[in-house]
This record gives sequence, structure tokens and C-alpha cells, in this order.
Amino acid sequence: MIFLRRTKFLPAIFLVLLIEFGCGGGYQPPSGGQPQPAHFAYVLNNNPIGSSASSTIRVSDDSIVRTESAGIGSVSEVISGDNAGELFIANSGDDSVTEYSLVTTPNPVKINLPMGARPVALASTTSSRVFTVNSGTTAGCPAVGSVSAIDTAALAVVSTTCVGQAHFGMPSAIAQLPNGGKLYVIDGTASISVLDPSGSTVLSTIGPDIVSPWSPNAITSSLDGSYLFVLDTTRLGGRPHYGGVWIITTSNDMVASLVGGGGYPDFSVLDTHLNRLYVTDKSSNTVSVFDASNVNVANDPPMPTLATVNVGSGPVGVTALPDGTKFYVANGGSNDVTVVDASSFEVLTTVTVGQGPAFIQSEPTSSKVYVADRGSSDLAIIGTSDDTISAMINSPPQDPTCTSGCPLQLPVMIITH
Repeated sequence: MIFLRRTKFLPAIFLVLLIEFGCGGGYQPPSGGQPQPAHFAYVLNNNPIGSSASSTIRVSDDSIVRTESAGIGSVSEVISGDNAGELFIANSGDDSVTEYSLVTTPNPVKINLPMGARPVALASTTSSRVFTVNSGTTAGCPAVGSVSAIDTAALAVVSTTCVGQAHFGMPSAIAQLPNGGKLYVIDGTASISVLDPSGSTVLSTIGPDIVSPWSPNAITSSLDGSYLFVLDTTRLGGRPHYGGVWIITTSNDMVASLVGGGGYPDFSVLDTHLNRLYVTDKSSNTVSVFDASNVNVANDPPMPTLATVNVGSGPVGVTALPDGTKFYVANGGSNDVTVVDASSFEVLTTVTVGQGPAFIQSEPTSSKVYVADRGSSDLAIIGTSDDTISAMINSPPQDPTCTSGCPLQLPVMIITH
């Protein structure tokens, strides 16, 4: 259901580890003109009592084009190789991945993972493979987590590889280098497991023997794949100790240097248009902006800080407009979005959204920003021309047969194309 708003503020959406991409998702002919690129937002919802749903929203008119069923407890989504052909959804509640086509008539396919896998994140930079990081134990990995590789042609799991060590934590995040490169998994043991591009072999681990102690919690690849940016939230005596961004050189998979320190960074995203790394810090309610085009691990600092911006309470995500003019920060604590000028780093305005925003994403035309409000089970759409709410869309009902007063699913992630 869509509610259009004319007011500037509306009292009362990620990963995932996420890099922002934008491209055309197909073509639709406007009345009396030539075909124009069609762009869509794919909103993943989590259903706590049954099958989850993925809603496809057309950017041009905020209409729901279709809603597809996924598995139980959906938590993450990815488009294989970013080619806009197939969408894959990780379902933690029933140990599966759902696939459906974005270019033909959708026919969702369920891909079974090993029993007990509990997938929590996905990665793919090649059209032939999608990888899941699994936080549960399986028959093949009875004491640790794992990574499963899915063949996108056969739509089947071709390998599952154990990662981590027994009696420690479980894997939580995964990143793949561009063009189907190596895989890096935060494996729950204060280490990062490095896997070959097929996902079938652990090549090495990057961990406490190099930097001790550390607590990696998010991981992002540089644009060319030469570096990995790892967020560290190590706390000694209840206080942040390192709390910065570690830079790993992927040529030798070694920790090279540290940027920042003393905070509690917990989300990062690479702006592929301006080649900037955005890092949120809930302990200081700030977003740090780094120049990822100018990394030199021999320098001090190894990556220049362009700005540190004060935002709302509890920042949880950042998205930058592809046109390079502004970036938007979702604040889970204050239920709003901070709008920042990408040149001056001045806060332009604050937009009130729904309750508990959990993910934020822009779209290829830079005309709209989407906010997944997990607390109020809705999607807030911000028009970037005046930075006001243009529409609110309710999530699908948890019970598909419900017609009135229905508890709604929880939006958790958004991809745009």
C-alpha cells in the first residue's frame, strides 16, 4: 500500500557487506517517445513466521511491479555478478537460497544448502557463481561455519568449505574481489579466511598472529581489488582499543596499516562513482569519508580522511547518489536520514522517516533514495530534488491470507538497478 506525502517531514532499509552499483534494468516505452531505461528497487523483507517476500518497485512511479516469495527468514540478497540477470536471496530460517530471473517471467527456484547452514550473507562479482557465508554447523562442518558456492547455471551448490576454528564464533560477513577474484570471510575467530575464487579451498587466514587483538566486523573491497578495508571494533576493558579501518593488501593478504582509531565503526560502503569509503561510527554518531582513490600503505595516514560528519543517532548505513552531489545517512536511533553535500560535507537537511531504519540505497538516476524502516515495516522513498518524502510503502503481510490489521514483514535490504 502506498501513501503519498506532500509534507516535508513524515513522522513515523543492509548486508552485507555493501558496494553501491547502478545500471539499467531493462527498457519500457514511454507514451509517444523512444524506449527509456527502466530502473527498479528490489526490497527484501524478512518474515518471522513464514515465507519471506521480495518486492520489486519501479523507480519512475513508485509502483509495486511484483512481489515474489522467498524462503523463511530471508536476510540478504545479491545480483549475480551485478549483471541484472538473476537475484539470489539467502534464507537463514530454512537453509536455502532463492533465485529468480529479473529479465524473464519470474519463476522462483529454491536451492538447498547443507542442513543447518543458516546463511547470513551473500557475495558475487561474477555471473557464474554466488557464494553464501553460513553461520551454522553442518554434517560436513560439524564444529565451524562454512562457505557454499552456487553454480548460477545449474542453480545448485557445487561446494561447501569449512571456515574458522571450533569453539569460537561463527562467520558473519563475506566479500569477493572484483571480476570473480578471491573471497574473504570474517570467520568468527578474530580472523579472516581467504578462499580461492572457486570458494573450494582456504588459502590462508589473516588474524591475531598479525594484529592482536582485533575484532573484524565488516569488510569492503577497493574498486580495483588491490586492498580490503576491514572495520575493527576491538574493545579492551569495555572501551574501544583499535576501533579503526585496517587496510589489507590483497597481493600478499597481509595487514598493512590502520586508519583512524578509538571509535566503534560498524558499517562501510564504497562509493564506486567518487571512489570514496564511507564508515559509520555509532559511538560518536559520525560518518567518516575516506579517499579510497589515494591509498598508499607506506604513507601516514595510508588513506586520506576527507571529512568526519556529525549525523543523527545510531547511524546504520550510507548511500551516495551516482551523480556525485550528495550522500544520505540512515540513523537507526533517531529515525531519520541525514543529507550531506558531497563536495562541502555540509549537512543540508534531516529527513524524518519510519521507525528503526536499517538499510538505505540510492538508485541509478539519482532522483530517489530508499530507506528500509524495520521498526515500522515500511519503505520510505525520498525525492532528492527537494529531499522530502515522496511515498511510503508498507511491507507485505506476514500472513498472505490476512486482509485487515495485518502484522507486516520486516524490510532488511534493498538493491537498485
